[in-house]
Amino acid sequence: MKFGGASLKDAASVRKVSEIIRSYSGTSLVLVVSAMAKTTNALERLSEAACDVNADLADERYREICDFHNQMCQDLFASPEHAVFQDLQYFLHEIRKIIDGILLLEDFPDRTYDRIVSYGELISSKILYHYLEDQGYLIQWSDARKLIRTDSDFRSAEVNYQYTRPAVLEAASKLVHDHTLLLTQGFIGSNAEGRTTTLGREGSDYTAAILAGILQAEKLIIWKDVPGLMSADPRSDMHAVVLPEVNYEQAVSMSFFGATVIHPKTLQPLRNAGIPLFVKSFLSPELPGTCIQLDAPPLPIVVRNERFHQCRIVFHRRDFSFMDADHASSLLRRFGKFGVQINYCLIAARELTLITDMQHTGVLKLLEDIESDYHYITDTNLKLVSLEFPETVAPEMPSGEGEILRIEGNRLHFLKQM
Repeated sequence: MKFGGASLKDAASVRKVSEIIRSYSGTSLVLVVSAMAKTTNALERLSEAACDVNADLADERYREICDFHNQMCQDLFASPEHAVFQDLQYFLHEIRKIIDGILLLEDFPDRTYDRIVSYGELISSKILYHYLEDQGYLIQWSDARKLIRTDSDFRSAEVNYQYTRPAVLEAASKLVHDHTLLLTQGFIGSNAEGRTTTLGREGSDYTAAILAGILQAEKLIIWKDVPGLMSADPRSDMHAVVLPEVNYEQAVSMSFFGATVIHPKTLQPLRNAGIPLFVKSFLSPELPGTCIQLDAPPLPIVVRNERFHQCRIVFHRRDFSFMDADHASSLLRRFGKFGVQINYCLIAARELTLITDMQHTGVLKLLEDIESDYHYITDTNLKLVSLEFPETVAPEMPSGEGEILRIEGNRLHFLKQM
């Protein structure tokens, strides 16, 4: 089971987690948790203030993080002498030391980013661990940095399964016989030197899938504040419905093109191991949610996914040379250098067209980096829409929607102004 930040946003939510776990009594469970509420964002804002050498603002943001987690513990634990407060103060003190270092050096490398944001998950898991232990659960806490070995690509590390597999199996070895709970953190790991790494934003789902695949779990349940995968965004389509079953391929397409309920990388380890993924409502756990599995029936209705705040960038070589494979691959690598995700790519004779998230902080840095080699034209404030049609229905562009990019099988992708 994986519980996200919205499932741990306050004391009532933590108690709800305990109720959900109790309903699975007698089952060996591995629990993966995210940082509470918006703690990762708060740690990012704190680090940015320190990087800007704004000590007063850094102090204010640090205090907000301290106050939030101290209040959470006070709401959950009656005694101020409870061991949870000692664990919390240790982690908060570590955060303070890192921030002081950023302020002193006026430097914020990616490895420091990974180290400081990891404390969101570490604090969250320790609070939940102590609460569940007080509720009578037989539970073990494991540091994901000792389980998930990765390379040194900070902010977006790749998993080293040769080390990770035996470490996970060893940590979970007592589960089957003792019916204990194994609790660990999503999103984080460590490299061969022991430095903290992260698997990319929203990577907790991916961690849960990695563990499920290694342990050959019966299933993975991701608890969300939505009833499941839906046919469209219910905020913009009042007719959107929950999809009871979706196959892996359809789910990958939906997550990549805007269904933020699932992290796109989550499905690979599950698909390879044949493990079903259930997306269920944390608020209404009795609802069936959505089951993602290999033999799900075809979609019965049109499914619409959208990515907002997109930017189309068309690149041309300044020397008027062709956009051959070498030039294209070099440009794509530079996107990776700045951590900018490519949502759509089209290569033509003398140009390369890419669509990415306009709000990503690395886009402007990227454009500055390539300016000496490329002319570029940008088109901003766009929406990338993907429609998936039932197998019996031919893809058709809705009237007045926008500009078709591509039709692939029963999927249609197009751009429109927001």
